[in-house]
Amino acid sequence: MTCNSGTLGTGAGAQYLRGSRAHFDWPDFRASKHACPPKFTLSSEIVRMINVRYMVTDVEASIAFYVTHLGFTVRSKALPAFADVVRGELRLLLSGAKSSAGRPMPDGTVPVPGGWNRIELVVDDIGAEVRRLRQRV
Repeated sequence: MTCNSGTLGTGAGAQYLRGSRAHFDWPDFRASKHACPPKFTLSSEIVRMINVRYMVTDVEASIAFYVTHLGFTVRSKALPAFADVVRGELRLLLSGAKSSAGRPMPDGTVPVPGGWNRIELVVDDIGAEVRRLRQRV
């Protein structure tokens, strides 16, 4: 097998690197004689996490919501600009207007909350979960 040394996301494991699966089962490139290792090195903690950036209007209020109501834990925070919260293998990067993610795009567009990023939290009874959240929030 010839490895493509060109870019990230080619060769063995490309489907994982592009995030095309809802659950990431990262291949062990070191153990395979046939897979081409990626041309980068990441710590196992980062490789095993799915990272989703959310633009938010109030980072501190967002931390409170995710921790109190959805079972996340705070990994780090740099208020008022940024925080990241974790639940299992999901890491949410909560980015306020003063974060690096809040900088204008090359065309001048300023990122704002309400984009198209979505996460899925699996629950046993969606109706009960909606009622629980409505009572608490």
